[in-house]
Amino acid sequence: MLSVLLKKQFLEMNQNLFRNRKTGKLRSRGGTVGFLILFCVLFLFIAAAFYGYADILCDALVSQGKAWLYFAMMGLMALFIGIVGSVFNTYAGLYKAKDTEMLLAMPVAPSSIITSRMLGVYVMSLLFTGIIWVPVTVRYIAAGASGTGIVFPILLLFILPLLVTVLTCLLGWVVAQVANRVSNKNVATVAAALAFLAVYYVVYFRLNSFLTSVVQNSESVAAAMKSWGYPLYRLGLAASGDVVSMVLTTLVTVGLFVLVCWIMSRSFLRLSLGGRQAKAAVYREKPLRAAGVNRALLGREWKRFTGSPIYFLNCGLGAIFLIAAAVAAVVKSDVVRMVADNIGNLVPGADGLAPLVVLTVICLFTGLNMITAPSISLEGKGISLIRSMPVSSRQVLAAKEKLHVLFNMAPAALCAVVCCIVAGADVLSILLVVLAVLAFNCVIAAVGLMLDLKRPNLTWTNEATPVKQNLSIVLVMMIEFILSAAILVGGWLLCRILGLRLTLLLIAVLLGAVFLLLQSWIDRRGTALFESLS
Repeated sequence: MLSVLLKKQFLEMNQNLFRNRKTGKLRSRGGTVGFLILFCVLFLFIAAAFYGYADILCDALVSQGKAWLYFAMMGLMALFIGIVGSVFNTYAGLYKAKDTEMLLAMPVAPSSIITSRMLGVYVMSLLFTGIIWVPVTVRYIAAGASGTGIVFPILLLFILPLLVTVLTCLLGWVVAQVANRVSNKNVATVAAALAFLAVYYVVYFRLNSFLTSVVQNSESVAAAMKSWGYPLYRLGLAASGDVVSMVLTTLVTVGLFVLVCWIMSRSFLRLSLGGRQAKAAVYREKPLRAAGVNRALLGREWKRFTGSPIYFLNCGLGAIFLIAAAVAAVVKSDVVRMVADNIGNLVPGADGLAPLVVLTVICLFTGLNMITAPSISLEGKGISLIRSMPVSSRQVLAAKEKLHVLFNMAPAALCAVVCCIVAGADVLSILLVVLAVLAFNCVIAAVGLMLDLKRPNLTWTNEATPVKQNLSIVLVMMIEFILSAAILVGGWLLCRILGLRLTLLLIAVLLGAVFLLLQSWIDRRGTALFESLS
């Protein structure tokens, strides 16, 4: 029975290899091979990137006799990536698997279920840890390692995932406990994803300087590691060939893994079948307000957008960047003002064109909010429901466009006003920039809606498909990039003839004219296409 459960577990983990999530159908043999090759290429690309980071540390630390510090630092990175990559898979596959009750209803021992799932977690941990540890080991061997310095790092490739499995099981348990107590999981998911992105970008942009600092201050880092990071110190010694440290690391890791497996087997039923512990909603009587058709449709679109973390994070992240840009402009106002005052030295004939640059940057950021691009496809098979309501197709499409413009305009206008004020622009120029941003948002909203009307995907099995695998989104991104570049280059050329204010006004007028043409197509041809969908 355990072999059957293991086969089932690994098929679930690799279902993307065998099944197309866009159509829900099995892939052909060629498609499976092609997907596997693509995955291997991606794995090698990421491994090559970490090989570059390992190269920064290896020669410098090994030449100083601190090979253990090299492995300790890279091992910490491997543990971090392994935990981040595995913790949510652990939560979904170990604590909240959908087939737990069905398996328990069969003559299957709970120990077999927990063993198969723990092995699944281990394999995922091995994958994410190995993507760093393999290039780290290869770089160390290339530096001239021998004997236990070659054997022990290879053995640790299979021992480290045991430690990652222990940590992800603990963190997965924490995630499960929090999820059981959170009433609005969508908000929690979005908040967690934004926090992860913030940490990711901070680590990404500072990683090179951090590694360089480690090399330059290796003595103090080594002393701190021995004092405060003793387990990592022992891990580094084990990887560099110390037999005693290798034995201790292996025994402690295996012991923790066995302990976690024992605890999991003792509490499997309670952890897997435990219900929500959130407080029940309490009804409070309040007056009911009727809304008009347009407002109700707009509210429907808003709930759909904010109720789907995948939709919101992939098509609304530009708003976060706009707010962050406004805050950064205030915090670094001296830098922004210096760049604005010296922009003519950077680009010939660009004196006083800071508002045009601000307009271009805001257009690039707002172009990341492609709310209308997947909006038709996201209706899915339920599109017949909205078409059966006593509302016109034009009203439904208009609600999708309104959501795009309204969601984008608040952060875009805030960013435009703040950046232009910091850059020293006059009031009229600021108003013209905001007007041009409004026209740009209307154009992108209409373009996204038009493209999705022409190529909708209503047969998806997972809502990630119309959001992440939608040709309309790719085309909108290309169009907004080209349009933003045209605004910058064309505006720079026109400013020499018309001046800044007339150029901004002309850009707003031209964008408005493009929007009216697109809107005319949506009103005529677009509504007909929408009514033909089923």
